[in-house]
Amino acid sequence: MLSKIKLLAIVLIASISMMACKKDKENPTIMVLEPLAGAECTWGSELHAECIFKDDRELASYHVFVGDEVGVVVPAFLFDYSGTTSGSSFTFHEHMIIPDSCETMYYLHFEITDAKDKTTSDKIMFYCMQ
Repeated sequence: MLSKIKLLAIVLIASISMMACKKDKENPTIMVLEPLAGAECTWGSELHAECIFKDDRELASYHVFVGDEVGVVVPAFLFDYSGTTSGSSFTFHEHMIIPDSCETMYYLHFEITDAKDKTTSDKIMFYCMQ
């Protein structure tokens, strides 16, 4: 009887250890739904931004903004969102007005970080016209 209790204790401890050691094997992912790459927008119109962030374990934070190609924020757009999130999936959904007299080409930047500080980023180029 004592050996059965010892065996059960060993199996229980091993199971708990294996569950606690589950590693975050994958980087978070970004699936951009809108806008499509190369979307054309006119001054004063509304641009719809939507994406789904996912992770195999736990998400932590996100940053979505309009910038130039290298990621410098463009303040004229007033579109710069950061936040925290939890769970393994998060849908970002916002709208912005395309300012008058803006340049032609911009990028919508997406960045997601998971609970283990793994980060993924993506960008979508869009065009602005009169």
